[in-house]
Amino acid sequence: MSTQKFSMPPWQVTAGVVDNPRLIVADVDGLPVCAMSLRGVFGNTKKMEANADLMAAAPDMYDALKSMREYLSKCPPHAEDRTGAEWGRMMDLSGAALARAEGKS
Repeated sequence: MSTQKFSMPPWQVTAGVVDNPRLIVADVDGLPVCAMSLRGVFGNTKKMEANADLMAAAPDMYDALKSMREYLSKCPPHAEDRTGAEWGRMMDLSGAALARAEGKS
Protein backbone atom coordinates (compact mmCIF):
# COMPACT_ATOMS: atom_id res chain seq x y z
CA MET A 1 0.00 0.00 0.00
CA SER A 2 1.33 3.42 -0.96
CA THR A 3 2.08 6.04 1.69
CA GLN A 4 1.80 8.73 -0.97
CA LYS A 5 -0.43 11.56 0.20
CA PHE A 6 -0.84 13.49 -3.05
CA SER A 7 -3.16 12.59 -5.94
CA MET A 8 -2.02 9.67 -8.05
CA PRO A 9 0.10 10.50 -11.09
CA PRO A 10 0.39 10.94 -13.92
CA TRP A 11 -1.04 14.42 -13.85
CA GLN A 12 -2.08 16.05 -17.11
CA VAL A 13 -3.13 19.50 -18.26
CA THR A 14 -6.69 19.87 -19.55
CA ALA A 15 -8.86 22.82 -20.50
CA GLY A 16 -11.20 24.10 -17.84
CA VAL A 17 -14.92 24.23 -18.52
CA VAL A 18 -15.70 27.58 -16.98
CA ASP A 19 -16.62 31.08 -18.12
CA ASN A 20 -13.04 32.42 -18.00
CA PRO A 21 -10.00 30.84 -19.70
CA ARG A 22 -8.10 28.47 -17.44
CA LEU A 23 -6.20 25.24 -17.51
CA ILE A 24 -6.82 22.41 -15.09
CA VAL A 25 -4.13 20.04 -13.83
CA ALA A 26 -5.87 16.71 -13.25
CA ASP A 27 -4.75 13.45 -11.69
CA VAL A 28 -4.78 9.99 -13.27
CA ASP A 29 -8.53 9.72 -12.63
CA GLY A 30 -9.23 13.06 -14.26
CA LEU A 31 -9.94 14.75 -10.93
CA PRO A 32 -8.71 18.36 -10.65
CA VAL A 33 -5.56 18.97 -8.66
CA CYS A 34 -5.42 22.70 -9.35
CA ALA A 35 -6.47 25.36 -11.85
CA MET A 36 -4.32 27.88 -13.68
CA SER A 37 -6.18 31.09 -14.44
CA LEU A 38 -5.31 33.85 -16.90
CA ARG A 39 -6.22 36.32 -14.17
CA GLY A 40 -3.36 34.96 -12.03
CA VAL A 41 -0.80 35.74 -14.74
CA PHE A 42 -2.36 39.00 -15.94
CA GLY A 43 -3.54 37.52 -19.25
CA ASN A 44 -0.19 35.95 -20.22
CA THR A 45 -1.29 32.67 -21.87
CA LYS A 46 2.24 31.33 -22.24
CA LYS A 47 2.96 31.84 -18.53
CA MET A 48 -0.33 30.14 -17.59
CA GLU A 49 0.57 27.15 -19.81
CA ALA A 50 4.11 26.99 -18.36
CA ASN A 51 2.74 27.06 -14.80
CA ALA A 52 0.30 24.27 -15.63
CA ASP A 53 3.04 22.16 -17.25
CA LEU A 54 5.29 22.63 -14.21
CA MET A 55 2.50 21.63 -11.83
CA ALA A 56 1.62 18.58 -13.93
CA ALA A 57 5.27 17.47 -13.81
CA ALA A 58 5.45 17.74 -10.00
CA PRO A 59 4.85 14.03 -9.22
CA ASP A 60 7.51 12.99 -11.75
CA MET A 61 9.98 15.51 -10.34
CA TYR A 62 9.21 14.29 -6.81
CA ASP A 63 9.92 10.68 -7.80
CA ALA A 64 13.12 11.68 -9.62
CA LEU A 65 14.41 13.72 -6.67
CA LYS A 66 13.58 10.95 -4.23
CA SER A 67 15.47 8.41 -6.38
CA MET A 68 18.47 10.72 -6.81
CA ARG A 69 18.63 11.33 -3.07
CA GLU A 70 18.48 7.60 -2.34
CA TYR A 71 21.31 7.04 -4.85
CA LEU A 72 23.42 9.89 -3.47
CA SER A 73 23.05 8.60 0.08
CA LYS A 74 24.84 5.40 -0.98
CA CYS A 75 27.67 7.14 -2.85
CA PRO A 76 30.70 8.87 -1.40
CA PRO A 77 31.49 12.41 -2.55
CA HIS A 78 33.35 12.65 -5.87
CA ALA A 79 37.13 13.05 -5.82
CA GLU A 80 36.95 16.70 -6.92
CA ASP A 81 34.71 17.43 -3.89
CA ARG A 82 37.39 16.55 -1.35
CA THR A 83 35.59 18.00 1.65
CA GLY A 84 32.20 16.60 0.68
CA ALA A 85 30.76 20.11 0.81
CA GLU A 86 29.00 19.92 -2.57
CA TRP A 87 27.70 16.43 -1.83
CA GLY A 88 26.37 17.68 1.51
CA ARG A 89 24.79 20.70 -0.16
CA MET A 90 22.98 18.44 -2.65
CA MET A 91 21.73 16.24 0.18
CA ASP A 92 20.52 19.31 2.11
CA LEU A 93 18.75 20.79 -0.93
CA SER A 94 17.07 17.53 -1.89
CA GLY A 95 16.06 16.81 1.69
CA ALA A 96 14.52 20.26 2.11
CA ALA A 97 12.61 20.01 -1.18
CA LEU A 98 11.26 16.56 -0.33
CA ALA A 99 10.27 17.69 3.17
CA ARG A 100 8.36 20.61 1.70
CA ALA A 101 6.62 18.35 -0.84
CA GLU A 102 5.67 16.00 1.98
CA GLY A 103 4.30 18.83 4.11
CA LYS A 104 7.01 18.48 6.75
CA SER A 105 8.30 22.04 6.58
